[in-house]
Amino acid sequence: MSKQQLPNKETIAELRRQIGKQRKHYEQLIKNVRAKHCKEKEELEKSLSDLYDKFIEKLKYLMELNALDKENGKLVDMVFEISRNWTQINTLFAEFFGMNETLKIIEENGDMYGHLTEIIKNRMMVKSKIIIALYEDTKKIVLELLKSIESFLDFYVLGMDENHRIGMIKMLNLMKNVPFAVLNEKERIDGTIDEIKKTVTEIESELLRLPLSNLRPRRSIRQILWEEVDLYEAIRTGTVFALEGIHLTGEAQPKSS
Repeated sequence: MSKQQLPNKETIAELRRQIGKQRKHYEQLIKNVRAKHCKEKEELEKSLSDLYDKFIEKLKYLMELNALDKENGKLVDMVFEISRNWTQINTLFAEFFGMNETLKIIEENGDMYGHLTEIIKNRMMVKSKIIIALYEDTKKIVLELLKSIESFLDFYVLGMDENHRIGMIKMLNLMKNVPFAVLNEKERIDGTIDEIKKTVTEIESELLRLPLSNLRPRRSIRQILWEEVDLYEAIRTGTVFALEGIHLTGEAQPKSS
């Protein structure tokens, strides 16, 4: 049996160089992988942090929107209460005005219908008291609404139309200055009553022109949440990319209205 030949010094030195070279290669490879993982981790943490910040911002926005919705919802109730009250005032005043015209005719004819005079005056007195009481209650609501009318109209679809916006403000300002108190005076001036009638008619006309059905928020919480659901579904199914409405084909798509 022949003896196994041992490697010489040069061969051993070459092997050591190759091993050292490979060790450095793999050490560098491990270092690169670790650096890559570290960078990816930092990017992921930043991405999650940004996502969390956006979530917090959206949550704050929704909370603010919810608070505005509740606050303005109370003002919407005021608008409809004003509308109901003014419809009653308009009807009562029309009756009062008709009685006043009838009373003038009776007084022009002397004693022929004199027995009706007191009956009509008493009924007019009752009507005037109801009108004044209802108007005073309505005026308080009108003044309260006028304090925040601009921000109120900014929040609702109704305020987007400049004519409706102007009409609403004009109507409320007319409502706060109607001199119904003179109806309760014994010596009523016909000219003043005619002016009241003119104002009442103008207010009623403005009220009828207002599409009160448009007292709905420009951006509702429900709408925002449904948009989030639609976006999640689009991303999940791969039909949309990120938040910009860009499809995976690279073509920009128009945003839905």
